[in-house]
Amino acid sequence: MSPDNSTTFRERLAQAVPADVLPAAEKVFEWVTLHPKAEYVEAGDVLSAFKEADPLQVVAALGFMSSAGILRKKYAVAPRSTHTRLGELFDSIESIPEELEDWKLSRFEKDDAEVYPVFVPSWGRE
Repeated sequence: MSPDNSTTFRERLAQAVPADVLPAAEKVFEWVTLHPKAEYVEAGDVLSAFKEADPLQVVAALGFMSSAGILRKKYAVAPRSTHTRLGELFDSIESIPEELEDWKLSRFEKDDAEVYPVFVPSWGRE
């Protein structure tokens, strides 16, 4: 999950993100680079890895990076009973089916689920 040319990517990042948010965006980029097999990134991942990162700045960086097309916002779902996320990511909250199946093939309702915003790099992913 890493861009082909990190110099070009860093230039694009600097154009997409305000200067005060850029250090947090660089932490997001660093996390993505260090975790090439990760399916997605979320604020908690970056904050766990970089204790010095400002939580509000990381959330802002993810938003700016998504608005610029560097990351794509998706939604992960987990039943409240297990908190184990499903393997499928959804493009919008509206696209989440009303009825879902967990990893045990137990059915649960969308209303009984936790929905988490996650971010997928725009490169190398569909």
